[in-house]
Amino acid sequence: GEGGSEGEQVASDQNRQERTEVDGYANAESGSFTAEELAGARVYAQQERVGEVSVAVVGDSPAQVEDIVIDVGGFLGIGERSVAVAFDEVENKRADNGDELRVYTDMSRSDLEQMPEYDG
Repeated sequence: GEGGSEGEQVASDQNRQERTEVDGYANAESGSFTAEELAGARVYAQQERVGEVSVAVVGDSPAQVEDIVIDVGGFLGIGERSVAVAFDEVENKRADNGDELRVYTDMSRSDLEQMPEYDG
């Protein structure tokens, strides 16, 4: 695709640019998933799996996710910490074959681990 504009449709403000390309996954359009569905989604920092979403923090309306709280680090829940990341700083991707929702961030694992602890 030289010079063509294929793949450049804007799905939403949040996803105007796909920063991370992942085989088998495409950006999930906002509105195609719920805050409940985000909880439990695997989180990848620069393609490395670093944890999962423990909760999506919603704003005035349940459809408006403001932050996601990610459990990072640790092993089997030991030494884990929860950090909040602004929802508009992450990319949400859904598996081409359906269900799995993932969250990708440009931050590294150590960036996440050094963020202040989220205390709800």
